[in-house]
Amino acid sequence: MVIIQYGLAKSGSSFIFQILTDILQNRFRCWEDYQKNRNSFVPKEYHSDYIAIEGNELSELVSAVPLHEFFLFKTHDGYGGKQIKENEAKELSEKIKDWINDKELKVIATVRDPRDMCLSYLDHAEAYRRGEKDFFDNEIITPFDAVENVKNEYKVLSNWMRHNRIHWISYPQICNEPLRVLESIKKYIGLYNIDSTAYVEKLLENRNRIHQYNKGYVDRWKKELSKDDALRLSTLLEEELTQYNKLVKRSEMCIDLS
Repeated sequence: MVIIQYGLAKSGSSFIFQILTDILQNRFRCWEDYQKNRNSFVPKEYHSDYIAIEGNELSELVSAVPLHEFFLFKTHDGYGGKQIKENEAKELSEKIKDWINDKELKVIATVRDPRDMCLSYLDHAEAYRRGEKDFFDNEIITPFDAVENVKNEYKVLSNWMRHNRIHWISYPQICNEPLRVLESIKKYIGLYNIDSTAYVEKLLENRNRIHQYNKGYVDRWKKELSKDDALRLSTLLEEELTQYNKLVKRSEMCIDLS
């Protein structure tokens, strides 16, 4: 089974990836043993925890991975990338539907309020200018400068929205119900008996251990923006907010089914 951990930037996807790595490495002595096992099955170009999905990557991975194995790959890409034509994207969409139905592929996806994403983009840009973060868009000076980035993220997201059996997780769930999120993930991928509760609790006790952790709270835009700026940002991101609200409902269904 191939597990794709997709996430909008700044949506808590790194935290979910850390949880998934702990679940999977519990089947081995350590993460390095898991990686050796994965690399014995998949082509060399996929000997990484991260992949770009631009064409045939999913087909190649699903073909290479046996059903009894569980191999995780993280991406911020919508399948198809920039190099695939619309008709090819539709064809791939049908394949993904079949792979998910046949339990050859699982997709866990994280989403966040686009207004909070803009603020988190700004935080990262400011940290980069202070020399505290890796390269980021240095032209983001205000939350409004991040609007196009966020719009592009949501365009990428639209491909994944075509599928009903993706396990959606919202940022509020990650912040407010992390252990329930953990249990829902275990049930979704079919690894019920692995206990990662202690690991997650350690991350929550010292959040500096969470990769790419920033502030970690919901509805920042309400607290940090003036009423005028909040209204302006909401208007600019109206379409993305509609998408987000739909996915929040899906995420509630996903966690309730667990």
